[in-house]
Amino acid sequence: TDWAKGTNIPAHTWVPIGGGVDSLDHVPFAGTFDGQGHTISGLYMKSDGYYLGLFGVLVKDGSSTIKNLKLTNSYFECTRTDSLPSEVEGLGSIAGQGAGTLDTIYSDVILVNKTRNTGGIVGNLRQKDATLNIKNCWYDGQITGTTWIGGILGFVESNVGYTNMKDCLVTADLTTTLTSGTIC
Repeated sequence: TDWAKGTNIPAHTWVPIGGGVDSLDHVPFAGTFDGQGHTISGLYMKSDGYYLGLFGVLVKDGSSTIKNLKLTNSYFECTRTDSLPSEVEGLGSIAGQGAGTLDTIYSDVILVNKTRNTGGIVGNLRQKDATLNIKNCWYDGQITGTTWIGGILGFVESNVGYTNMKDCLVTADLTTTLTSGTIC
């Protein structure tokens, strides 16, 4: 799309399900979203929010499920350049921050993050004792970010319960914009 170049911008901007866009205020998504094999296409989001994606935050008890969908021809950008000390931010095509189950998902979303924690499917998992199961997921987009970039998951905090990935594929372009310091 031309959105990465700043042209032909849609009149409406996507607001994540279960997430605040301009602050840390959010109501995590708790439930099941079954896309029934359908495709969601043409979403545009450019925000200085902390948890950005199709979903902002998934409930930390791990009970959320997102499954059976394709997210295509979309562009998500986090414009904020400051990072909070506790790594709370996250940008992912499906969820900015998440726990629960993500199953049978395809995404080719272009992700641009001026801070950290960028994942093709989920930006970060940092809730204490949270669990994340990702299976049958394919990320085929582009990521440009600073640190903690991953094709499926950008960042995992050390005190989480567990992360389980099975039968996932990444055929994406991942680029860091970090010019000095440590790349993780």
